[in-house]
Amino acid sequence: MQKLAIDIFINFLQNPPNHFLLEKLKKEEFWQNWFLKNNSKLQCTALKLLSSSNEDDKLIASDFTSLFLSDVDYVKAPPFASFYLDENKEIYSDNSDKVKQIFAQNNFFSFFNEEPADSLINELLFISFLIKKQDDI
Repeated sequence: MQKLAIDIFINFLQNPPNHFLLEKLKKEEFWQNWFLKNNSKLQCTALKLLSSSNEDDKLIASDFTSLFLSDVDYVKAPPFASFYLDENKEIYSDNSDKVKQIFAQNNFFSFFNEEPADSLINELLFISFLIKKQDDI
């Protein structure tokens, strides 16, 4: 289930969800069976809202673009750790290089080279790789 959730987030970062995917998430009761459980009232409320959501996929795609890709003023939430960790908001920074070294130390080479190593999509791919590696043991 953890790998499935990571794969869905990776897919979401590559392509905002379409109507088909949103319907599938509802049909499979993805949010009701969320693998990370705690007794947080906030999490319970969030999962309940997600499971009963009737958001239009075009509206979600618009929000996705505004948050992660481009917006009139600036990208609201760049999906790169270095943006938040670097004083000058550089995305190819020392942090990105450190992450790339960690990838190499773990023999993980199947990431997107055109993205900074510390991009959210590459870090999710790395987590997925580690889960698979652990499952193979």
